[in-house]
Amino acid sequence: MKFVILTGMSGAGKSTALKMMEDIGFYCVDNLPIPLLEKFVELSDLQQNAELQKVAVGIDIRSGQALEELRSVLDRIKANGGAYDILFLDAEDSVLVKRYKETRRSHPLAGSERVDKGIAKERERLAFLKERASYIIDTSQLLTRELKAELDKIFVQDQKFKNLMITVLSFGFKYGIPADSDLVFDVRFLPNPYYVEGMRPLSGNDAPVRDYVMGFETAQPLQTQPEPEAETAPTAQPALTIQSVQAEAAPVIQSAQPHMPETPTAYAAQGLSPETLSETQQAAVQTTGGMQVTLNDKPLTLPPKAGGEPYYLMDLLEFSNLDFDNLNASVSLRVNGEESGFLQEIRHHDVIEIKSDENLAAR
Repeated sequence: MKFVILTGMSGAGKSTALKMMEDIGFYCVDNLPIPLLEKFVELSDLQQNAELQKVAVGIDIRSGQALEELRSVLDRIKANGGAYDILFLDAEDSVLVKRYKETRRSHPLAGSERVDKGIAKERERLAFLKERASYIIDTSQLLTRELKAELDKIFVQDQKFKNLMITVLSFGFKYGIPADSDLVFDVRFLPNPYYVEGMRPLSGNDAPVRDYVMGFETAQPLQTQPEPEAETAPTAQPALTIQSVQAEAAPVIQSAQPHMPETPTAYAAQGLSPETLSETQQAAVQTTGGMQVTLNDKPLTLPPKAGGEPYYLMDLLEFSNLDFDNLNASVSLRVNGEESGFLQEIRHHDVIEIKSDENLAAR
């Protein structure tokens, strides 16, 4: 006999799932009193009726204080040779709250408190069932037909069920961080093969893209390397800080890298020539030795980069005062009034705007 205990969070779809299991041949009983469960399993085992070869019992927080007895009841069933599976349906708290608002129902444990308080109490009381669960299905993003497909895979097709699902997603910071992300890795320091002719239609699964990205020095720390010898001192990384000067002056970004000289002669002394500098860097050298720009209506001075590298719009994100970790709106990127991208090269006296749509709406 196949015996399944269907449980989980209120609002996660247990009633719907129980109906689906009835459709695939299970004899279903909802909200069976806990004291009767052990006897019910015993009687089901004794029956030779084909209808009782697959049984599903719905048990949840509605059992009240008797739910505390379920732990010992399950232990006794297993000790007596009984076999059972536990199917636990779960969902994110925000999704459960939304579902309760849509149905205008109160949570059974909330009482006079808010719904989220009742959800927290329920999670605590059902924790032991989730730990023992044979299958855990998160219904936060599942449609009804997708839930039916999952149940069909487990109990009809008898396929191996995997509780863990990993999704690797590439996204643009311009549109904000995905709300359902658990880990976010900022890899904007890596070269983007999308802008290399011939690589645009490829993906990171293709060897040419991997070889291109990992071939840069900045990507080397991402590869597995042997532990450095004890006597080898670690190389200090350049620090980047913002130093405020007089109140009427613009903030100046100071780099721990060697300061770039202000005259062509001094550049030559460091092995550089005006030909090695970008047009942007040359303009900066001819003025103050740094690039003057306006960022979000405030003046900003950028010192020339070592080697004559140009500045790009993405280099100024950290000075925009936007909290990208908690951003709930898309970001507007504009240079001289025109919409731009992260790889837009910055020039002397450019007027730059890096603002969230929330700030733009407030204006």
